[in-house]
Amino acid sequence: MQCSTTGDVLTLEHQELQGRTINLRWSRDCQAAWAELTGGMPGDDALVQNSTGETQHRSIVSGSTTYSPMVNDENLTVRACVTLRSGSQKCTLHH
Repeated sequence: MQCSTTGDVLTLEHQELQGRTINLRWSRDCQAAWAELTGGMPGDDALVQNSTGETQHRSIVSGSTTYSPMVNDENLTVRACVTLRSGSQKCTLHH
């Protein structure tokens, strides 16, 4: 996707699970959304999904933060989820 994520970017919602924070991030310029996972551990996964089922995810390989690739969010609803290595999961509401 050719767009800048430094301009009009909002955090629509966040949830916490066992010290990890999953942020649902959205760019008006890009008309796209992505998941930002902070406070995580290697093996934790950040996922974003829109209402048409388009899903992107990325696991932490090293460090404590990762970002999923973007999904289209033009007039759609999206959610972000964190899945821990243990299998526990928590998601934001659809926006």
